[in-house]
Parts: sequence; C-alpha cells; structure tokens
Amino acid sequence: MQENYYLEFKSMILDLKNTLELLIPNKSTVSQISKISGTSRQTIRAYLHNNFEPEVDFWTENGNIFLSKSTALELLKKYNKAIK
Repeated sequence: MQENYYLEFKSMILDLKNTLELLIPNKSTVSQISKISGTSRQTIRAYLHNNFEPEVDFWTENGNIFLSKSTALELLKKYNKAIK
C-alpha cells in the first residue's frame, strides 16, 4: 500500500517539474523578470551583480543580460509579490 503512495507522489512531482519547465524557459532576460515581478531592471541587475556569479548564473548576449533557469526562479521568488 505504501508503495502506491510513493509512486503517486513521484508522479505528482514529475508532473509539477514538467509544468515548471514549460512555464520558465532555460534562459530568461532581466526585462522578462522585471515585467513579471514588477521590479525595476536596475534593482534586478544590481542584485544579480552582488549575489550571483557572472558567466555561470547570468551572461550577456547582444546587449541583453540572460539568466539561467535557477537564477530566474530565485529572483522571481524574491521579487514577485504574487508568490509572497
């Protein structure tokens, strides 16, 4: 009986993971995070430079700052008013 609960729980976690991957792309821009969270780009940019590692957590392409998925999620948790 407990094995059924484990399999059901594992299935729910995998569904949640797949949903999250659909909602948050592998790379996001500072502008996207700013738009979603309602926080200024300058605030997000300053937090990035003070708390994350360049070229690992964020990088620049064609003048835009891109964030990894894990960095984007952390910033959304920190700044998004709807999540709090």
